[in-house]
Amino acid sequence: MIRDDRQTALGKAQKFLQQGDGHAAETSLRDWLLLGADDPRVLAMLARLRSLAGRSDEAVTFLERARALDSISLSLTLALVDARMASGDAGGAEELAIAVRNEHPGDVRPRLRLANLRMDIGNFAGAAEAARDALANTPGQPTALSILVECGEVEDSDELLKRIQHALTGEVGHTALARAVLHFAAGRLCQRMGRFDRAFEHYLAGNRTRRRDLKRNGFGHDRLAVTREMDRLIDVFDAAGFKADGGGSESETPVFIVGMARSGTSLAEQILASHPDITGAGEMQTIPRIVNGLRRAGGYPVQLPDVTVKAAARQYLEEIDRHGGGAARVVDKMPMNILHLGLIARLFPRARIIHCRRDPLDNCLSCFAENFRVQGLAWAYDLGDLGHMYCQYRRMAAHWLTVLPAGMMLELDYEEVVNDLEGQARRLIDFVDLEWDEACLEFHTNKRVVITPSRGQVRKPVYASSIGRWRHYDNRLGPLTDALAACGCGPELSRAK
Repeated sequence: MIRDDRQTALGKAQKFLQQGDGHAAETSLRDWLLLGADDPRVLAMLARLRSLAGRSDEAVTFLERARALDSISLSLTLALVDARMASGDAGGAEELAIAVRNEHPGDVRPRLRLANLRMDIGNFAGAAEAARDALANTPGQPTALSILVECGEVEDSDELLKRIQHALTGEVGHTALARAVLHFAAGRLCQRMGRFDRAFEHYLAGNRTRRRDLKRNGFGHDRLAVTREMDRLIDVFDAAGFKADGGGSESETPVFIVGMARSGTSLAEQILASHPDITGAGEMQTIPRIVNGLRRAGGYPVQLPDVTVKAAARQYLEEIDRHGGGAARVVDKMPMNILHLGLIARLFPRARIIHCRRDPLDNCLSCFAENFRVQGLAWAYDLGDLGHMYCQYRRMAAHWLTVLPAGMMLELDYEEVVNDLEGQARRLIDFVDLEWDEACLEFHTNKRVVITPSRGQVRKPVYASSIGRWRHYDNRLGPLTDALAACGCGPELSRAK
């Protein structure tokens, strides 16, 4: 009977989760636990739900309970590694990853988890060691080869490229998505070696595979739907709404970094987070969760009553309190929160918003060369879709600059940060109203966890080699430049810089 009840609870939870209702999913599982019989599958599902809700500390607790019941489950242990990492316990996560690697000498998964974890904390030598260990276990393993490329000059480039090519063309069987990983890795390596034509062919192949897989799973980019969503946001959140409506909280703690993906948002956060009074919380899911909750409750975007705004502000502040540790400012670096600055301004009228900008062609090419981990960036895998999304993003940014209260949003250009680090870093610290600290110039020595595609770049001093990189691919970017021309961001703008 208990087994049947468990299956029913798990089935209901999975259904609710597919519908986007994490609260109902969690309730069905907690009701089952009241029967008095812990079950590792139920606890693991609860941990997943707590992680999705931004409560990684509670996810750790559930997974430790599950592991006490099933200590030999590798999947449970690896989930606990991830939860510890997300909760800020990088040391505990690495210790457990090493232990599970030693307990499972024939399994490549713990080695890959350890390599990725070490990349996130900036230990490139340790990540390379773990990647080599994975390759000794499983020759041609795509993620391990990709991590070796990401680590930088730790391997002979020609030899590493041969290994990737062998994995692509040899007899080793790889799924389509694994081949995409190999293509993106080869593209990055060829680019670093100055072989730009070969790099672009690999980028095309990797993007083609990712795009096909996303469409098969219902995640294609719908240009008309995106345009209509932007229209609705612009119509609802106008200047009059900000003047007439009250705010949720007067807190000055939240700092929001927004912009197009790959526009320099991670660099801006790393500079800020190197200040002793600022905590970088990474790409928080809190605003997207609040938006999804508002949609389920009765529609979004709409102008919201004060009681709803205040409740949402309290929810947000509770979450950043867990990240901030009493810091004067907590940075939320979710780039696509740029869609929701109208809501953010209602929640926190005294918040600071930093809009990161970058040359359109460099920005879009950087997206096209990245194998993003998340599914929501379907527009990144097609040059025409990229151009369309960039134009829509620019339209939203221009709207917010017009309607948000004066002084609420600072525009930060990536190229200016590279060319004048101290001047722009001081400008950032002045904007968030704190005293200057020289540590902000040593951002690359900061040991904080960075779980974004820029996790390698922010460990290095600023460099100019990514400025104007699009010129190496100028004759291959036709669909992108055509799409960008629709909003006045075509190659003429980039060539003028």
